[in-house]
Amino acid sequence: MRASDAVTRALEEAASTSQGQLVPAEDCPVRSIRELKGDGTDVYIGNIAFKRCNWWEVQGPERDRLMAENIVRPTGDTGIIWQVSDFLASSHHRRGIMTVVLRTVLDKWAIPRMCMRHLHVSVFTGNNGSVRVFEKNGFVLVDTIENCIEIRGEKRSLHVLDWKHVV
Repeated sequence: MRASDAVTRALEEAASTSQGQLVPAEDCPVRSIRELKGDGTDVYIGNIAFKRCNWWEVQGPERDRLMAENIVRPTGDTGIIWQVSDFLASSHHRRGIMTVVLRTVLDKWAIPRMCMRHLHVSVFTGNNGSVRVFEKNGFVLVDTIENCIEIRGEKRSLHVLDWKHVV
């Protein structure tokens, strides 16, 4: 089952007992970013996905504690700390696409339906395009941590950014 199907099914089940009220969601049913061609066909160009934060940059017992505190919060709890992962085909970079996608999904889905109030993201140093996408959407660079994560045997550094929704 695709993630979007699972989210849709959960929302349908919850809606049947919600008496017309918006039901909080744990996920977003739309992840794929597609370009619509003139002939009506579309092409996959990227994705965006939200999940509860995994604190890549934190290690050991502190990370375990943060994740344990976050995971026990019920769906819809405004205290959940989220993360977002995104990808856009290099052929579509530098056009403002991901900036608009992130802003749209936040405004139209994540804030009202996931009750999202706090995002915490990590970006590999050197990925200035991603940092700019986040900054243009109100994220603030809070730290740069050198050699904090190992990927395929290589130590990598991360920029850490936070976003908080102001009601």
